[in-house]
Amino acid sequence: MAQNTIIISLDETSPPPQLLEEGYLGFNLVGFCGKVFAVRQSLGPIDFYVADLEPWIAAKSCFIGDSLDSVKELILSTQVDK
Repeated sequence: MAQNTIIISLDETSPPPQLLEEGYLGFNLVGFCGKVFAVRQSLGPIDFYVADLEPWIAAKSCFIGDSLDSVKELILSTQVDK
């Protein structure tokens, strides 16, 4: 297993993803299973129950953090890299 792999446990009681903020620097910020996901809006709707996020994470089109502020910092850091 890769060192940066995120494992999310789902079961029938897992609440659905919740949009926390729309359009933050081109990303939608979504709460799901105790994590915050920043997903580039250009990817369109994502089914978090079945999506393989690894390719999008590698392409910096998706970030995962423990809080809204942490994913915003990740997004901002990529803006500076440009």
